[in-house]
Amino acid sequence: MRLEWDKVGERIYETGVDRGVLYEPTNGVYASGVAWNGLTTVTESPSGAEASPQYADNIKYLNLISAEEFGATIEAFIELRFSGSTDIDEILETVGRLPEVDDVFTTAGDPDALARIRVDDMDHLQDVINKLRKSGKVRGTKTLMVLGRWSRS
Repeated sequence: MRLEWDKVGERIYETGVDRGVLYEPTNGVYASGVAWNGLTTVTESPSGAEASPQYADNIKYLNLISAEEFGATIEAFIELRFSGSTDIDEILETVGRLPEVDDVFTTAGDPDALARIRVDDMDHLQDVINKLRKSGKVRGTKTLMVLGRWSRS
C-alpha cells in the first residue's frame, strides 16, 4: 500500500505505527520532511476547521474556515532517581502532579521510580524533564522513547 499526496478523501493508515514523517508546508509548498520517531498516536479526526460566517447588510457573503490541526503524541518512560531520604509518598506527589504523567511506578532498586508520559513534541518532552529535575527532589533521570507497543489486553 502506498501513500500519495493530494488524494482527496482517501485515508490510508495503519494502527500501531511507531514512526512517521512530518511535512509542514511553507507558503503552500511541502519541504523535506523530518523524522517523527516515538510517535504513538495520531488522531484521524482533526480539530479546527470551524466555520466562521461573515455578514454584510444581514446577508452572508463569506464563510471562513480555520485551519485543521492533527493531534499526535510521543510516549516515553522516564527513569527517576531520588535522594535516599525521599519516601514513596513524596515520589508519587512530585511526579504525579504533572499532567503529562499517565502512570508512576515505584520500584525496588535502581531507579526509584518509572514515569510513563505523553507529550506533543520533543520541546514538550524537554519541558517535562526540566520540571522534574527542578523539583528539588529528583537527582537523576534517564528517558526511554517508546518505539512500539504490544499489550495482552
